Formats: sequence, C-alpha cells, structure tokens
Amino acid sequence: MVLRTGLAFYIGLWQFSDFANISKTFSSFWYGWHYDLAVAGLCYFLLMGSLLVFNYGKRTFNFLQFVLIFLYMLFVVVDSLYMKESSRHISYELYNLATIEADLGALVLKYWIACLVVILGTSILSRRTKVAYAPVKSTLFRIISFVLVTGLSLVFIRGTDGIPQDPSWAYRAGNGATGASLALNGAYGITWAILAGKKSSKEEIQVPKEVPTEKIFTEWKQTRGVTHPQGHFDGNIIIVFLEGWSGILADMSENGQKLLPFFNELREDSLRPELMLAGGLAASLPPTA
Repeated sequence: MVLRTGLAFYIGLWQFSDFANISKTFSSFWYGWHYDLAVAGLCYFLLMGSLLVFNYGKRTFNFLQFVLIFLYMLFVVVDSLYMKESSRHISYELYNLATIEADLGALVLKYWIACLVVILGTSILSRRTKVAYAPVKSTLFRIISFVLVTGLSLVFIRGTDGIPQDPSWAYRAGNGATGASLALNGAYGITWAILAGKKSSKEEIQVPKEVPTEKIFTEWKQTRGVTHPQGHFDGNIIIVFLEGWSGILADMSENGQKLLPFFNELREDSLRPELMLAGGLAASLPPTA
C-alpha cells in the first residue's frame, strides 16, 4: 500500500496541493488491499510452503525471501515506469519490454536510477521484514502445517468476499480508470499476466482452405519486384489500424487536394481487401450504445 501511494504521486494521479482529489479517490485506493493481500499471500505460500516441502536450511530460506522481495520491487518499479509513459498498468506488454531498446543492457543504462531503487528497496525490506525461520522436523506436523499454509494463502490470494481477483476487476473500486489505476497493485498485474499466460494480444487466424493464400502472396511479390528474401523474409507486411476516423475519407478530395494522400498511396501499393468499412463512431459512442 505504501508503494501504491508513491505510485499515485509519481504518475500524477494524486498531488499534495489537491487534497480534495485525494479524499475523493481514497476509497478506490483503499480497495487495492485486495491485490496487496493477494501478492502477500502468494509470496507467503512460496516461502513457507517450500520450506515445509523441502525443509531447507536458514541460508536458503533467507535467500528465497530476498529473491521474492527483489521480484516484487522489480515488478512495482517496472510497472511504475510503464504507467508513467502510457497512463495504464502493464498487461501482456510485459513480454515485449525487453525489446523496447536494442538490448537489456541499454534498458539498464537508461533506467539505472530505477535499478538502484530496486536494489536499495530490496535490501531495506529484506532487513526489516524478515520472516522467522522455523523449520518443522516432524513429517506429520509438516503435512498439517502445509495444509494450513495453503488454505490461508488461498484465502489471501482469492479474496474473502467472492470478488474474482482478475486485474480488470479493479474497476469495481469506482472512479473509472483513475480509481482502477489507484487500486491495482502493479506487481499483482504482472504476476497475473505471467501465470495466466497472456503473452500477446496476437491471435492465430485460421485462413479458410479455399483461399489461395500462396497464390495471392506470390502475385503480390511479383508486383513489388520481390525476388529474393531479405532477412530470411521475402516481404514486409505492415498492418495499419486507424481509430476514430471514417472510411469515406479515403480517396476524398477537398479544394482539389487529397485529404489522405500518403494513406491512399500506401493503400494502392498494398495487399488489401477491395472493400474497406470504417464508420469512425466506436470511439465516440458510450459503452451502452
């Protein structure tokens, strides 16, 4: 909750000079305890559950605790940086973050302050939040303790009031996108994306067998003069999505000037359907429309 408070001020959702807004949205912020407790429950299960299963030594126990705190801090900081740029928490984009720059080293150099914050924060928290190392020798008591730890952790992770812990349910906090941003724990959102396997918004589209895709692509390459693969790929396919404008603007002129000259040229030189439909109303209609 302390880290979510820092995030609220960091990204500008809260300002010290505007206590009225803080008071107005505090209930949404408070709702985030669902996600704070869920992350804590998962970390508790991984730490104490693994101790009961493997019965390892104190040094291994302390190391695992350090790793869990480090990952939590890392997720929070990465999510904060992303939210500062995009005004929303990380979702499936998690799997593309390492390719934003040329390599991981470039990212570390660019955000060295954030990396330092993660390391320092982990060191401080690992010293001040040490869980007592208490191994259980008896096999029977280890089994009983594991069942209790599992049950307690599941209650933390899933919540106690029947509300699913999907990150999108943060909107139940109220105050729209602002309230959801204040409520959601960034570390929980990233963990959910990893465990849920949502790696990308890309969908594998099955082309009907009666569509001669190879023939169409071959003819397209011939019209473009593509004879040899470049970079192990024999063509560049760019899909352009334009939101909030009407399809009637294509090929339309005003005072003798084309409204979309570049798009028209790109469209004529592209592999495209004959009919393009775009009403341009979806972005302006209310959700109930």
